[in-house]
Amino acid sequence: MKKKLVVALISAAMVTSMLGACGSNNTSSSSASSTATSSVSASSASEEDTTAASSSVSASSASEEVSADADQEAADKVAALIDAIYVQERNDNTDEQCKEAKEAWDALTDAQKELVEGENADPDYFGRDTGDASKDDPLNGDEIGENELLVVSFGTSFNDSRANVVWQGFTTKWYTKLFQDTELWMVFGKTLFIAVVTTLLGVVVGTMGAVGFMNAKFKGKKLITNSIYFPIVIPEIVLAIATLLVFTQGGIDLSMGTIIIGNTTLVLPYVYITIKARLVGMDPSIEEASLDLGANRFYTFMHVTLPAIVPGVMSGAFMAFSLALDDLIITSFLANAETATLPMKVYSMIKKGVSPEINALTTIIFGVSMVAMLAYLIKELVNMITIRRKKARSI
Repeated sequence: MKKKLVVALISAAMVTSMLGACGSNNTSSSSASSTATSSVSASSASEEDTTAASSSVSASSASEEVSADADQEAADKVAALIDAIYVQERNDNTDEQCKEAKEAWDALTDAQKELVEGENADPDYFGRDTGDASKDDPLNGDEIGENELLVVSFGTSFNDSRANVVWQGFTTKWYTKLFQDTELWMVFGKTLFIAVVTTLLGVVVGTMGAVGFMNAKFKGKKLITNSIYFPIVIPEIVLAIATLLVFTQGGIDLSMGTIIIGNTTLVLPYVYITIKARLVGMDPSIEEASLDLGANRFYTFMHVTLPAIVPGVMSGAFMAFSLALDDLIITSFLANAETATLPMKVYSMIKKGVSPEINALTTIIFGVSMVAMLAYLIKELVNMITIRRKKARSI
């Protein structure tokens, strides 16, 4: 009986242990299943957050692009308004246009103002907010008052502001823009070519005429020599019209060649007078001695006469070059639509204002001219000192 009871107790204990183990396995399985489910849910949530972040970045980029386009569009609109009022002659719409441009400028943000760029417009056009009204507003820069155009200004080649006559600071940006302006350099190249060719023709013809008339003796010589002074006496516009009539009546098309001929006609008397004055002060016995020694006239001219009149030739050449370089009246009459010189381009800018790039170019031309003049003077001074030393040694 006792054995049966012990067996029954052992069996009950085994059954109880098995049931406990099964319950534990079920609990572990349920926990694992719950953990896996939570992991999947977290992963899905993370992917959704990443997608949302990507969408947010894309939307932000698109918004920035739209904003940048809007800023550029607003800046371009103001630049067009400024270009439209960049004039020097007042008309009935000037005040209204200036007011519209200034209001549009004031409505821009600082970032938009930096984007303003046009033919004559830039961020400095209406000045900077410096706290000084005389610097910020061109109307207050002088005593002209409110009738002065906001946009009329010539400035200097080193002034940081295009439109303000008040000094805004030193800059070389206009020289940078000048060297990038291919159209302006083409115009300057044509002008320089015309001036050089005109100078060469004027010097050659003027020298030959002065030497020839000095030695020649014939009837009517005085009348012919006096007629050479006509281009100096008569107004230049009369000379321009007369030259134009000669070309049109002769069926000659206007071109760079007609400009060169017209300018040569203008500079020839000046070269002739300069060289003639040098020949008058020259001792004729020097040429006679050369001829008596067996030299022909060409040799005498090249080795005796020409070295003696070189200062006069150089003076005439400088005068001819300067006259041809900045001539406007004759060039305007004798040029065609495709031939524009630097003076013509500058004159065409007068109504809307000469750009700082032109100021920079004229500064360069002036500097080169001064350097050339100083070099010539130094050379003459060295020659003078050398001659004096030779004379001192000979004594």
